[in-house]
Amino acid sequence: MAITSIEALMAICAPAIQSALKYTVEKIKEKNEQVVNQIVYAVYSPQMYSRTFELREAWKGEANASGASGHATFEYDPSKISAHSNLTDEAVPYLAEIVYQGLAGKIYGEGVWTQARDAWQALLDACGEDAIKEWFYQGCRQAGLPIER
Repeated sequence: MAITSIEALMAICAPAIQSALKYTVEKIKEKNEQVVNQIVYAVYSPQMYSRTFELREAWKGEANASGASGHATFEYDPSKISAHSNLTDEAVPYLAEIVYQGLAGKIYGEGVWTQARDAWQALLDACGEDAIKEWFYQGCRQAGLPIER
């Protein structure tokens, strides 16, 4: 198939870029799960409740491409958190901030839960620009775009 215009080239590239962005978001999600396990969950075992591990899963990523450009997002998704005996509906939208910044207060006494466990900064540090670029390039190659770094 001959490519006779920039529009034709973009039409071919857009699905591959979309696929590469989805791949990149999935890699960020995987890294986030590792970081949340390490920074949030591995530091202590609760005695007063059973963990749901919902915070680890309460993230969403979206990828959109148009022509040769695109963007992706990765963010906390409070709709994936259910309120339970230790967590009110009002706290759910802010749970990541509460945990990551150590804002739980001393209502349950003093402990690790009152200290910052900043998994977001750890995720940013773990991903960095180089890792994200490499994941994107891997995604492009998997989608059939022979891109080199």
